[in-house]
Amino acid sequence: MYDPCCRHLIAELYQCNPDLLDDLPFIEKILVDAALICKTEILEMVFHKYTPSGVSGVVIINGSHLALHTFPLHGYASLDIVTCGSGVNPNEAYHYITNHLQANCALVKELQRGFDELFEMIS
Repeated sequence: MYDPCCRHLIAELYQCNPDLLDDLPFIEKILVDAALICKTEILEMVFHKYTPSGVSGVVIINGSHLALHTFPLHGYASLDIVTCGSGVNPNEAYHYITNHLQANCALVKELQRGFDELFEMIS
């Protein structure tokens, strides 16, 4: 059944600790912890360490995902969190990740996702 409570956070994290952004085990731990803080079920995970620097990671959760891409040379990370379900709060994951990356500046936008408008158009 369709759950209209899908939320999508898109965040730009600036002035992060570059050492943390390049630490694959650290990035994996904070993404997994953030998913668990949201009280979601982790289904799969994929992480990759780039040469010379940077990490990408995706945690597939029940209903959606958390994704992080880091750019240590710039102290920057892009974060994408999509959650579905009325009991899931993506802001908890966002704050956890932002704090642990020691971001001094962050821009975040939240989108409501779903099919409500489509259902209204065809009804």
